[in-house]
Amino acid sequence: MKIINSIIGLFVITGTLAAQLSPDQRVADLTALASIYAKQYAPANWKILALGSNLFYLSPWLDKARAARSDIEFLEICAQYVSTFQDGHTQFYAPGNFTADLGIVVDLYDGKVLIEAIDRFALPLRQYPFEKGDELVSVDGRPVSDWIDQYSKLHTYANPRYTRRIATDALTFRWQQEIAAAGLLGDEAAIQIRRASGVLETYKIAWQKDGTPITRLATMPGFFGREPQRGREYDLPTNNGDTEIPLWQQIHEQRKTYSISKKRDPLRQGEWTDPDTGEKADRRAYTGYGSNRPIWDYPEGFQIRLGRSRNDFITTGTYKSEGKTIGYLRIGQFNSVSTAMFNQLDAEINFFNTSTDGLVVDVMRNPGGFGCTMVEMMRRLMGQQFTHFSAQERPLFSDVMSYDTTISQLEAFGAPESLLNLYREERSLIFGAWSNQRGLTGPIPACYFDLPVSVTANSYKKPLIVLVDDFSTSAADIFAAIMQDNLRGKLVGYRTAGAGGSVEDLKAGQFSEAETTNTKSLIMRAKEYQYPGFPKSFFIENVGVRPDIELDYQTKENLMNGGRPFVSAFTRIILDEIK
Repeated sequence: MKIINSIIGLFVITGTLAAQLSPDQRVADLTALASIYAKQYAPANWKILALGSNLFYLSPWLDKARAARSDIEFLEICAQYVSTFQDGHTQFYAPGNFTADLGIVVDLYDGKVLIEAIDRFALPLRQYPFEKGDELVSVDGRPVSDWIDQYSKLHTYANPRYTRRIATDALTFRWQQEIAAAGLLGDEAAIQIRRASGVLETYKIAWQKDGTPITRLATMPGFFGREPQRGREYDLPTNNGDTEIPLWQQIHEQRKTYSISKKRDPLRQGEWTDPDTGEKADRRAYTGYGSNRPIWDYPEGFQIRLGRSRNDFITTGTYKSEGKTIGYLRIGQFNSVSTAMFNQLDAEINFFNTSTDGLVVDVMRNPGGFGCTMVEMMRRLMGQQFTHFSAQERPLFSDVMSYDTTISQLEAFGAPESLLNLYREERSLIFGAWSNQRGLTGPIPACYFDLPVSVTANSYKKPLIVLVDDFSTSAADIFAAIMQDNLRGKLVGYRTAGAGGSVEDLKAGQFSEAETTNTKSLIMRAKEYQYPGFPKSFFIENVGVRPDIELDYQTKENLMNGGRPFVSAFTRIILDEIK
């Protein structure tokens, strides 16, 4: 009878919490969420060592869940618990598809919230005369710093400035999966703006709302929402129209994905009117994030080669300075392997080899992608053989079975014996870690079992530099690390995101219908580094990759001048490398 009563307790809603989840239901969902990490979260011990964040200490969070006054507050508690991991890959997402947009894009420049773009179709100049570069001071009577502090606690990432820039975007664009309270918004917001003249002006702007707002969660038990999304490694790939890529190679590529979650896609939910073309498109949360176009204006005399067409995977071009020809290669994200992409890249590398004195490689605001695609690109840039990266895995038995399936598929599709041996060895390490309950495997080389990795015959051997910033994420983090570890060329810019693992999307609770992302592996560099505030380690997670020369794009001068000071500075650096 006690057992029956305790089960019923999960489903009974008290009078004071009518139309809300019961305390027992909240505890059940929070416990289920924490159990995912206890079993599957690869960086758990690293977080204790580096941050003092112990995900296993759940008691205070359970107390908060029981005391939550509403479902929205409970969802925020779950988000805050996950945010203590300070992980660029692992986040908690509330259910829902609701968004609300003020028609203004803002970001941090010189530590201030400045306007980057304005939807003039929604906010005509005559009624809303504020401009790009003006400062957003407050929203609904609260200073923007207060909002940023509040939202930073809901989604905390490895890089502190990355965290605050993510929170800054939420000032004018609320996505309920990230900001659970977004469904409670009124019809309009009062914003205060400091114009370039210093004058403070106040405006009321209607929220452009889309989707269904959620103000409470369903109270009856059941299997709600979508089935959990399966990771890429469990799915047979399609050829995507590229018949030249063997299916076994696509299987290999799709297993080796190192990117941010599909939740935090460069194209966010919601619609946006492009301020230049007037066309409707998916709203970009951050200018240039995942785009092949640089965030700054091309230098004078720049000759663009690739980047105008939708069929261009990269952006390339050249410009001259002090009599030297400087090549430019922009990689917006590391797409899945395709013959067309590597044909484009090889043709550009051949051109750079014969026609340039040095090369600028740009992975700023690159959200990551396929790890082995990234390594294949590096084989064309490194100049000589190099060491790439490895990963410590946190395996489940399903991973052992997944390896069995993959090996069978590779055998059936005629994969070379060298690749089959790689997967057999990996499978042995995975099974050993699972069966011996060690939690983590030893380092597993990511794409090639034989080290170091050879370069292509046309690999670029002249001087180069790599541009990075706090939005160079995941596979872009790793790209920067490999360059630095192998002393290929100077890193120029800002500390990278510090998202050093592989990510999977999971269901996070049957009562709340929430979802979460989980960091399943921990990326290891070829060399140990020690930076202030962190133990000496091989890890990218939290630490990020530090530039050899710090150069910050996030200044008002760059915003208002198309990045001209930034371009001038990195041009000086590549010229010094050439000399």
